[in-house]
Amino acid sequence: TYLDVSGCWLLTKRVLEVIVECCPKLMHLNMSRCSGIMLEDTLDIISGTPLANNLQRLGIAYMGGVCHRISRSSFEVIAEKTESFLMKHPNVSVGSTQLFFRMCMRKLEDIPLNTDQTMCQAPFCSLGDGDDAMSQLQLLQCGHVICLGCESMARGNVRTVLQHRQLRTRGESVRMSDFDENLAENASSSEQECYVYPCPTCGHDMGPPSPCSKSFSILL
Repeated sequence: TYLDVSGCWLLTKRVLEVIVECCPKLMHLNMSRCSGIMLEDTLDIISGTPLANNLQRLGIAYMGGVCHRISRSSFEVIAEKTESFLMKHPNVSVGSTQLFFRMCMRKLEDIPLNTDQTMCQAPFCSLGDGDDAMSQLQLLQCGHVICLGCESMARGNVRTVLQHRQLRTRGESVRMSDFDENLAENASSSEQECYVYPCPTCGHDMGPPSPCSKSFSILL
């Protein structure tokens, strides 16, 4: 049996509880784009029920809690809960949503956790104007989100600094503290020039531009 309530903003916790109780033999349940109920609550309600044992396909894309801007910590909690649910119920498939969570979590491992993560306001001012530079966001390796247009402008402030090789070991990432900003005319053999792109929000290195960048794009 199949039940498709995708896009229904009237789906609430109570309605889902009734569905779980009255339709335990459902094999396909599509709740994609149901923003009126949180994904975390959805997984809690379904987990461990007879419905969860019968389900083969569960549509949870763009549900409440993940279809709007949320903090990184909240996203990681939701991703971990989704992964835990799918491990507990291996018969349930959520399609590409699981791949989305896993890909984002792998990307976030390379980006430091900042408590002051912010996003530039340019996309909100120009969204819908057909400007691709304003509708594509970049999650930088310093942990901040910036539109492609503002990133291009910020990279114009590139700084050339000396990297002290003796301070570095294999596997270390580049840190601003590793650089001497007062460039000497005659650099020793243990030093080499490199480029630093200060983030307009925090001043830390944004990392190299594509294709060497660790950042990834989000298309609005």
